[in-house]
Amino acid sequence: MFPFTFLVALLPLVSAASVPRARHEHSEVLPKRLGGAWHQPRDHFAHALFARGPGGGFPEVGSPEWSAGFPAAGPSDAIGKLPASWKAALDAAVKAGKIPSTPQTTVGPDGPSYPNGVDPMDPKICSSTAKCRIATDLWDAPDGVFASSFDDGPLPPTTKLLDFLAQNNVTSTHFMIGTSMLQNVEELKKLLASDGDLAVHTWSHRYTTSLSNEEVAGELGWTMQLIYNSTGGKLPRYWRPPYGDSDTRVTAIAREVFGMTTVIWNEDSEDWTMDSPGGPNEDKILSDVKKFIATPNKKPGLMLLQHELSDETVDVFIKAFPDIATNGWKFMSLADAYEADDYQDNPQYISLFGTVLPSSTSASATSTSSSSSAAAQATSGSQTAGTSANSTSIGHRLSSLYAASLATIPLLSWAAALHR
Repeated sequence: MFPFTFLVALLPLVSAASVPRARHEHSEVLPKRLGGAWHQPRDHFAHALFARGPGGGFPEVGSPEWSAGFPAAGPSDAIGKLPASWKAALDAAVKAGKIPSTPQTTVGPDGPSYPNGVDPMDPKICSSTAKCRIATDLWDAPDGVFASSFDDGPLPPTTKLLDFLAQNNVTSTHFMIGTSMLQNVEELKKLLASDGDLAVHTWSHRYTTSLSNEEVAGELGWTMQLIYNSTGGKLPRYWRPPYGDSDTRVTAIAREVFGMTTVIWNEDSEDWTMDSPGGPNEDKILSDVKKFIATPNKKPGLMLLQHELSDETVDVFIKAFPDIATNGWKFMSLADAYEADDYQDNPQYISLFGTVLPSSTSASATSTSSSSSAAAQATSGSQTAGTSANSTSIGHRLSSLYAASLATIPLLSWAAALHR
């Protein structure tokens, strides 16, 4: 236990992190790779929810043992049939009041809609489809950074994309669909052999706000399990909802049960529309992407939605790639960009004494401090609550402390970590 006088002396330093100030220009040369930017540290609470194979090892990627036990491709009732540890962690988070009772949406021709009388911009709902921003969700890249990511892989065009990235000595973050991983093993192996980042794009690419709590947990958990099995036990930090469809309930399940951060985007290339009847051609999409890149305003940075769906969507990226450097952007994988950025300088992150949000934001974050507690209950105390806060960046510690409402014990733990 630290003396009270030590804590008093420490508080000005903590308070300074919460004062909004000018963000870095990022004029320094950022490192190409930062190690484990895309995956959680080994002592993260979510590791308690995922088991290795028989004998403590992992089956060979592509083998029958590797693909066994997962739900079938496409929507399935099996999605919501959770392993006991996931179900217990979900139930614990609900019981603790960490999962909002937001109503499910109904999906129609125009996308998801809430029941009559429910405002998607209500802070208690905060639908990302309606462009409401939850404080802990990521929408903008750090200033001056082109935060690269691709959705919907792995697919046959993934090979072309990975070859181009390797030729240019850069990497990207790949938000993967679980069933696509099972169906495109060779492309998955190539991604695993590259230096690219793995992230979650759900198991079967459904509107997550339309799903039950158990189905949301299954869409996330089964994809995480397959990534875990394929990478020797690594768990992704980030997930992106299909169609950008999330809300306070879905985001809370991802965060509280699995420790993942929700990622949206601030510009849409609309490359996915090229395959639709009457959709734009490649030249139109390329022109729009080049306009996004050519913007002189680099505050915030560019989080552009792109896909590895087809040769055409990959070609758009390849043809626009030279413009990224020409226009003064720093190209980084999305995961590396957020790991490198100074968290308290980014308006999407929570400071210790308050929430700094863009002016368009109307919702604040649900507590993040209970996540490790829920997992600990689910695994009979096999992990210590809050271990991830002591092993990740200062920004992660600050957001966890804020979410704990400045309780004395978390503050002392934070002080102890700095003192060591």
